[in-house]
Amino acid sequence: MENEAKLIEALNSIKNTYGVSFIYKPEKVKSILLDLAPDCKKEIGIFINVLNHTEIVKMLESNPSIQIEQIICRIVDEIGMSNAWATVSAKLLFEYFDLEYDLETVSDEHPSETDLTSEIIENESILMKPTAYDSTISPLIQRIQIFLEDGDYLEAVKYCDRVLDLDPHCAMGYLYKLMAERQIKSVSDLCGCMDVSKDRLFIRALSFADDGLKKELQLIADEENRKSIKRCETMRSASKIQETIISASNYHVAGVCSDGTVWAIGGKNRDAPECKVSGWKNIVAVSAGSEFTVGVKADGHVVITDNATCTDYGSGYGSNWTTYSFDLSGWQDIVAVSSNAHIVGLRSNGTVVAQGVNRYGECNVGGWTNIISIVTAYEVTAGLRADGTVLITGNKEKGDYNAQQWRDIVAIAATMYNIIGLKRDGTLVCTGPNNTFGQCDVADWKDIIAISSNGWTTFGVKADGTVVATKRNSWGEADVYSMRDVVAVTPMGQQNIFATFCVKNDGTIVSTGTHINGIERALNKRLFHSFDTWEVEFSEYKEKAKNNELQTQRRIQQELQQKEEYRSQNLCQYCGGSFKGFFSKKCIKCGKEKDY
Repeated sequence: MENEAKLIEALNSIKNTYGVSFIYKPEKVKSILLDLAPDCKKEIGIFINVLNHTEIVKMLESNPSIQIEQIICRIVDEIGMSNAWATVSAKLLFEYFDLEYDLETVSDEHPSETDLTSEIIENESILMKPTAYDSTISPLIQRIQIFLEDGDYLEAVKYCDRVLDLDPHCAMGYLYKLMAERQIKSVSDLCGCMDVSKDRLFIRALSFADDGLKKELQLIADEENRKSIKRCETMRSASKIQETIISASNYHVAGVCSDGTVWAIGGKNRDAPECKVSGWKNIVAVSAGSEFTVGVKADGHVVITDNATCTDYGSGYGSNWTTYSFDLSGWQDIVAVSSNAHIVGLRSNGTVVAQGVNRYGECNVGGWTNIISIVTAYEVTAGLRADGTVLITGNKEKGDYNAQQWRDIVAIAATMYNIIGLKRDGTLVCTGPNNTFGQCDVADWKDIIAISSNGWTTFGVKADGTVVATKRNSWGEADVYSMRDVVAVTPMGQQNIFATFCVKNDGTIVSTGTHINGIERALNKRLFHSFDTWEVEFSEYKEKAKNNELQTQRRIQQELQQKEEYRSQNLCQYCGGSFKGFFSKKCIKCGKEKDY
């Protein structure tokens, strides 16, 4: 199409002038594209929407062999675009990175969850035949197969080395050694291994394979990539639940449901001003602060409970306390908030704003860019960037937060003393000086999709819907091992209030630990209808709320214009009726006195 050609030409001009890395600056790219192709506003808007999800761009740049169908499915799932426009945007990205693509196989349906795996299983016999090798190697290959079937992986590795000593170009020798090192018995199980296609043994096997084996190995690589994308999407979605729609402070828990209702339960005292949110409207995200609740409206503005303040306790207690109040009226384009004694807001363009106690620089986030997630703890703010790195500001005197050296992170959690990171492969990293209760003992956790901590205990949600926790369990807050179908976890902990709230796959809430101040009433809430559709549910409500807000604004504007018109005609500004009376003029229609 003509506009597509114009965009490709404009993109090539940008690439030649600024380099490929410039694509990570969507707003600047948008400005230049509009200058170069002013007739393509609609197409540019769609393309920029894709660029703002920089993990999609990152996938293309880091994986030149990725298929265009996978990128199209990712765009459809994550951004909600039609398949046709997702195809156009994906094609533009492939053109931009000079990658080859074949659109003949693109369809309106997503690829089946089991297509590739089934094909690998059906053709596994191709991989298990040693007949292509001479009489010296064939018996060794057979012995390796037996070792793998018996789970004798050490012997399998030894025999693989013997095969490779005899024939350094034996593809099956490298493949079986990879299986032995990963401790798996069948070739089809390689599909479930993380980063298997990047393993040096897999690469060697692929390079020496014949056409039949090469095809099967490529299927494994493609399936691994598909599962990796799906796993990352699950992690992102689960973490987003904890970041936006349910939140717990030391004393109260708050949430927003997909029908637009907002609730906050608990509180530091009986009056609990932080729980007075029933009058809020058009809210799409919440955060429970130290003694307040913050909400993000569909239009990107922010609301906060009445008379909200935060206290800087300084180095002691009493006379040197300083109390601050918040003014969030100027915040715009906010998509998520996180709060403690300070409030941090994430804008849709990846920049960050903050207010509140700033004794240790916990609000110094003005220079942050490309942020996709924010978390706060007392005296600490952490941000996750689109490239999987972490930024931290605040009180580092309590420990060397070397989390800024982490890579490949998809979610983060923060406490006063510790930072926890969830890696793309489902494992965890943790840093900080406080491991008194074993809250950093998470190195052996696997298959995790979401993480959280109350400062004393670290929690992880596994891909199978179960929950794990570190050993601190004074009030039953870590009695989570019997829970099932969990997708997110939000703990709270202060003095004698230690409760853990788990969001289930159907949007309902279960909990364990102490229940005081009515906190158990959170169990009556349902945040969404299904984990698979919750983002769509909220997106639909957000659009509905935006439309309602727009209609309200238009109605108000029309009413003001109508009043002005009535006033200009010396009529009642409320109903348009005429006035009667010489001294006290009243409308003959509604009876209201003239007030202008």
